[in-house]
Amino acid sequence: MSPPKTVIRRAVILFGLLLLLVTSAASQTNRGPWLRGVWEGTGYQNDDNSTWTMKVTVKRLKDGRRAFLIDYPSLQCGGRWKLLSMNQSRARFREILDRGQDKCSDKGLVTIQRIGRQLIFLYANEGSREITASAVLNRNMAGRRAQILDCPASSLSCEKPDDNDRQYLCHVDAPGISEVDPPTFKWSATAGKFIDGPGERNSIIDVSGVDAEVVTVTVEVKLGLPGCFSVVSSDLKLR
Repeated sequence: MSPPKTVIRRAVILFGLLLLLVTSAASQTNRGPWLRGVWEGTGYQNDDNSTWTMKVTVKRLKDGRRAFLIDYPSLQCGGRWKLLSMNQSRARFREILDRGQDKCSDKGLVTIQRIGRQLIFLYANEGSREITASAVLNRNMAGRRAQILDCPASSLSCEKPDDNDRQYLCHVDAPGISEVDPPTFKWSATAGKFIDGPGERNSIIDVSGVDAEVVTVTVEVKLGLPGCFSVVSSDLKLR
């Protein structure tokens, strides 16, 4: 007796799903790590506004593990980073210096955030969560010094709810580089009144009684990195 057609159909579907899962898993396994190669940039010290050069080198060892080497040429110190955790866009390390301990802080907590083609470096002293230093790192391709790219971009959008034609809900799209030092927002408008959320990523502006064809909403965005300051705006057409 031959098996029913429905049983055969279910078996084929099940086999296809299993094959898809195996293929997907193999694809993820073969995907290369995002933190590799040589990265360079200029660091910024928050407490005294000084700057210094830094270079991160990721090397693969014979046993398959990776070594994360850090060098601060202008400060004459360096060492290695001990990996604490890593996901698809962020890694945390403990910095362990092997030279220049009298010139640089040792055993600090390092956070590396992946933003597009750049890396954001954030440093906190041992036992503290306060960010004391930061940098934007660019990859050094084939030994050539990478060009400095712009800071991550921000944008502003405003929409009018269906149930209220005198209020607009505005939202700033800005990358959250650090949970400890999140972006800050300063809102302003040529007319109208902010009734909710000034200083936050989202805000509501009321234009009741405004005798104008266009109201311009402007937000000053600061990402908490040296030089990463931008101004975005949106025009509200009232008529």
